[in-house]
Amino acid sequence: MGKSLGIFFFQRGNTSPEVIAMDLNRLTNEAYNAYVKAKAKPSPMGKNLVWAFLVGGGICLVGQALLDGYASLGLDLTQAKTAVSITLIFVTALLTGIGVFDRFAKHAGAGTLVPITGFANAVVAPAMEFKQEVRCIIGIVRENRNR
Repeated sequence: MGKSLGIFFFQRGNTSPEVIAMDLNRLTNEAYNAYVKAKAKPSPMGKNLVWAFLVGGGICLVGQALLDGYASLGLDLTQAKTAVSITLIFVTALLTGIGVFDRFAKHAGAGTLVPITGFANAVVAPAMEFKQEVRCIIGIVRENRNR
C-alpha cells in the first residue's frame, strides 16, 4: 500500500487554530501553485533589490574600512585581509549570539548574505538553537528525575 504524503497549513481562526490538510498525491501542481499564490504576501521586488544592494554594499564598505585601518596599523595586505575576515566573522557571530543580527537581517534582507557574514550567521544560529533545545531537554530530565 502506498504512502500518502500530506501538508498541513495552520491558520488562526476566531477561537482556535484551524488545520487545513491537503493530500499532495491528489493535488495538482496548478492547484497547489494557485493556493500558494492566493496565500502569499506580495513582495516589493524593486525595493528589496535596492535595499539588499545598499546593505550588502554597506557591509563591504565596513570591510574595506577595516582593511584600510589594519593596513595603516602596519599589517601587510595578506595579514590585513585575514584580520578583516576574522573581525567580520567575530562581530557577526557575536551579534548573532546576542540576537541582534537576526533582527537586522530580517529588515535588511538578502544584503546580509555577503558571504563572510552569511557564513558566520549560518554557523552560529544553529548552535544557538541547539543550545536552547539542550536546555529544554535537560529541564525535562531534571523535572522527571525529581518526581
